[in-house]
Amino acid sequence: MTDRNVRRHAARMADRLEPGEHLTKVESVTGPLKDGAVPDGPVVGAADTIAKRFRNEVQREQPWLLCVTDRRLLFTWITARPIDRTVPLDDVLGLERLGRRGLGVRFSIHLRDGSHLDFAATKKAFSRLSDALGGFPAG
Repeated sequence: MTDRNVRRHAARMADRLEPGEHLTKVESVTGPLKDGAVPDGPVVGAADTIAKRFRNEVQREQPWLLCVTDRRLLFTWITARPIDRTVPLDDVLGLERLGRRGLGVRFSIHLRDGSHLDFAATKKAFSRLSDALGGFPAG
């Protein structure tokens, strides 16, 4: 059975999917957060990391729909804007729960190049994203 958020946003996402790509999870998140709790580690200062490009190209602390497909993570605005961002699923190493933020949680998406992106979401949204991405530990 299809997830309620997937059904709700499927028509809106149809033009953003590649031919044959299937939407498996859609959750609302806020980010990327300004004050990342996890340093970039060995890639500090590197301008060509996935996270640095993402942070440089988008407004911070904005509402996004994080869409998990069978091929990638798709970050898109809730309202139509031409700045969707994608990360291939092969580049996602996992999610790490960083702590509470109001009624939700802060979490980090760790990427293969050693960088990360920090977001906030509800606890349920974080749990569902973790499950959709292969059951990474929920922290």
